[in-house]
Amino acid sequence: MKFWKHQMSRKKLQKFLAWLALLVWMGVIFYFSHQSGDASMQLSDGILDSFKSLFQNFLDYHTLSYIVRKIAHFTEYFILGLLIYHLVKQYRVISKTEIIWMILFCVIYAMSDEFHQVFIGGRSPKFFDVIIDSLGSSLSILILQLLQKRKIISKIESL
Repeated sequence: MKFWKHQMSRKKLQKFLAWLALLVWMGVIFYFSHQSGDASMQLSDGILDSFKSLFQNFLDYHTLSYIVRKIAHFTEYFILGLLIYHLVKQYRVISKTEIIWMILFCVIYAMSDEFHQVFIGGRSPKFFDVIIDSLGSSLSILILQLLQKRKIISKIESL
């Protein structure tokens, strides 16, 4: 009986941590979007300065800065996709319907994130950023689902 209680509390803890990770990450995304245009540019430029010497012969600074900012968008939402997938997996086996709902959630969050920038000095919403964000989250969700399916298939084949 003690084992059963331990297992139940462990599952609840896993669900709690999955929720916490997702909500904290959504807060991180909100925080970055809430920065002024100048603060956001300083952060991007700080990252860029650390490795610009690798690319300075191929790309001008402005182009490289643009690429770094878009990679940041993609990465933020790639992680969001990982976290939402992990959360939903705590509750059920993930089907095509859940995949669609998870992707839709991430797209709506990306849209709200861009809309939020209307109210921030030096920032403006960009439809292309919503596309990049959506691609990042969709890719991570689809990769995890593919890996999960392969895991299930390999278990069946090993029987």
